Amino acid sequence: MTEPERDHGQVDAVMHQHVLKELPQRAPDADVADLLPFNYAREQAVTNSG
Repeated sequence: MTEPERDHGQVDAVMHQHVLKELPQRAPDADVADLLPFNYAREQAVTNSG
């Protein structure tokens, strides 16, 4: 089992918490593309790498 597979459940929970926290703060017509799973994962990788 690879690390991403092992952490998948935990990452999903963290991502959902982030989405549920961020979404109510945005305007109804706001772009939410950064909240999509692949964009969130990419953002976290950049944040955690440096």
